[in-house]
Amino acid sequence: MSIKLFSVNPYSSEPVYKQLKNQIKKALLWGTLRSGEQLPTIKELSSFLSINPNTVARVFRELNLEGYIKSEPGVGTFILAVSEERNYREKKNN
Repeated sequence: MSIKLFSVNPYSSEPVYKQLKNQIKKALLWGTLRSGEQLPTIKELSSFLSINPNTVARVFRELNLEGYIKSEPGVGTFILAVSEERNYREKKNN
């Protein structure tokens, strides 16, 4: 997985955490990120995007609660499988 998939615009009216969260969800739904693929660490992603690590942690926490990712302490954060039905609904709404 390339960390270069992600970018944020600090001048956007949309909060940075929402920008990142939406980018991860869209990458998953469009197949750029696949089930089982490991995401960069919070530290790597926050450093690359020049944002606060707490912002990335919030995004990961919310995506975990929504069932998009799973964090395994000491191992990493991984993409979970997206059902075809959810994928269709999400694409239709975007």
